[in-house]
Amino acid sequence: MLGFDPAGGTASLPVWAAGAVAAVAVVAAVAAWRRSGAGALVAGIAALTVAALAAMAAVTAGSIVHERVLERRALESRVADLAARAFVPGSPLACLDGLAGTPGEAACEAALFGRPEQAAAAVAYVAAQLDLVMAAAPVAAGDRAAARTLAPLKRSLAADRFGLVAHVLAVRAGCSPEVCAPLALLDDPDRVRAHLRERPFDLVLARHAAGWPAG
Repeated sequence: MLGFDPAGGTASLPVWAAGAVAAVAVVAAVAAWRRSGAGALVAGIAALTVAALAAMAAVTAGSIVHERVLERRALESRVADLAARAFVPGSPLACLDGLAGTPGEAACEAALFGRPEQAAAAVAYVAAQLDLVMAAAPVAAGDRAAARTLAPLKRSLAADRFGLVAHVLAVRAGCSPEVCAPLALLDDPDRVRAHLRERPFDLVLARHAAGWPAG
């Protein structure tokens, strides 16, 4: 019976089935030798070799499928853990997953930048999002289900509310509007590239930092 991975759309032969194929080939080769002698034995050995190679290929394919499933589950877990940080009661980080220009934009900005520790938390959260997307890129490239898991996070980063993504890329990756390799990971990097040029984060931060408590 083939093992089927519905998320990835792949099938593989279980190890026990591959072993059974090889065992049947061995029995057939021995039986042929007893019935017909050396000529049949040669043919049986050839059949055994083919069966063994097929079994090895099936086991390898099954191992690859299993590895992809584990990688996908690890990715889903990391995405869920990161999202949970944004939905802690009282956390303003959920604002970062909204659309720029929506009602409540000013309130969201005030919540994110009203105090220095809140601004630092927003920067750290976006940095963690970028780290996850970059780390998961090889997995998503070869697994459509993993790519779907990552898609909402990539859309959120591409929206780049308040220029946080551009700020993190400029500081941590040395990005400029002209040269920024991580932008290739986003489906639509134009907004982030524009923010690398305009630096809206610096303006927002300066506007709120003036009202931060002294000390």
